[in-house]
Amino acid sequence: RAAAHAGAVSLREHRGRTKMHGGAVQVASLLVAGGDGVTWVVTAGEPISVTIGYEVRAGAAEQDVSFAFTISNIHNHRLACCRSHDTFLDPIRVKGSGMVTCHIPRLPLVPGVYKLSIGCTTEAGYSDGVYDAGTFEVVGTKFYASGTVPHSSHGPMLLDHSWRVNE
Repeated sequence: RAAAHAGAVSLREHRGRTKMHGGAVQVASLLVAGGDGVTWVVTAGEPISVTIGYEVRAGAAEQDVSFAFTISNIHNHRLACCRSHDTFLDPIRVKGSGMVTCHIPRLPLVPGVYKLSIGCTTEAGYSDGVYDAGTFEVVGTKFYASGTVPHSSHGPMLLDHSWRVNE
């Protein structure tokens, strides 16, 4: 369960690592944190950050890198994908090891357990990836002002919306 995680998860020996690509940049760790700083357990409607640690192979040249992660439910249905090259205006230029963080200001998922798969590409193509790199749990909700927690059978996403009566 997500609550069993304590801090960042090392991905160096993760069983979900893709074997076919041995690119210059490797994903090394993963950390999920909610708006209150608690790791691996977040509240719907609150901010969430996903931090990916990476390592650059010795002797590799400085290069542009794109990072991405997908969120899937426990049935392996992909719900969303966040890719750095979709929203980050400048390329992420790396020459050594480090970390990148994706911030989601208002998590739109109903309570439940979700899986993250992560990866990165370089100028040379797909560099590395880890399927099912970690799981996190969404608890409660601060998404709607009513405090209503929709049941997961109504769908996995919470959408900002409003209603009005047309006279």
